[in-house]
Amino acid sequence: MKKLITFFLICISFYCHGQDRSQFYYQIESLIDNDKLEEVIALKSQIVANTTQLDTLSADILSIFGESYLGLEDFDNAVLNYEKALKASEQLIPIETTGYSNILYNLTYLYLEQGKFYKAIEAGGKLLAVDLMLYGKDSDAYLESVLYYSDILIETGKYSDALSILNKQLKNSKNDIFSTALINSKKGDVISLLGNYDSSKDLLDAASSSFVSNSDTLNFELTQAALGLNYIKQGKYPIAESILLQSKNNLSLLSDTEFIINDLDNNLALAQMALGRSSEAISIYKNLLLQDSLTFGAMHPNYLTSLINIG
Repeated sequence: MKKLITFFLICISFYCHGQDRSQFYYQIESLIDNDKLEEVIALKSQIVANTTQLDTLSADILSIFGESYLGLEDFDNAVLNYEKALKASEQLIPIETTGYSNILYNLTYLYLEQGKFYKAIEAGGKLLAVDLMLYGKDSDAYLESVLYYSDILIETGKYSDALSILNKQLKNSKNDIFSTALINSKKGDVISLLGNYDSSKDLLDAASSSFVSNSDTLNFELTQAALGLNYIKQGKYPIAESILLQSKNNLSLLSDTEFIINDLDNNLALAQMALGRSSEAISIYKNLLLQDSLTFGAMHPNYLTSLINIG
């Protein structure tokens, strides 16, 4: 997710009164540097009380707390603050700012994690439109948003829509090798879900080669994981398991890949179940169930899927 804290610290330094301005700036800077997000939240009432022009700056202030709640994995309060920030931002001119883009980016993620798919698609569509105006269609920043939004569409089952925006962006890539590899990797994922496994494999193999050439381990392993899912859908479980296990081992050596590994584990368990090794698969599902209950709660689609798989 996009990081917002530094930008908003600057806002506080400009818009808080006199001596309190310095007090809050350095206090919050210190708390954030030390990852003390609970204490940032505790300052909420004081910051609001000591901030001028709250009507026009509330988006910036509320985004601080949205980001802090997000860091604490308190998704309900994160959404509450980001939604208020979004409403305030939409009253400003111009609304096409990096701050507005960041709010939409994080709201899209939060809606998806809460299982609010319609809201995720709506926020993601706004994000794409804003980033197109901010950065231009051939920019790396816009490509990032296209790939992000395509993930939202894939997650919500809108495969044809995802393929459409990816094909459109492929024309904007101007034959840039790395951008093309990123888009083709995602296209391969979508095409596999649509049942065209041979075309999917060709795209994934081509993307993998480009990532190897660029020493991009993370994207290579993500593409290999998509290839593993391709083989599962074809019923080729032994090769699928082999690819997924290798990707899992490699991803575990990288930082901040826990959620990626969880998604991979779900597919790995599918392959193991199909191979008749139900005890190994159930062990994975139980671990996913525990993690999903702690992170998302018992009503989240991820938790319910793991529960069904165990059943």
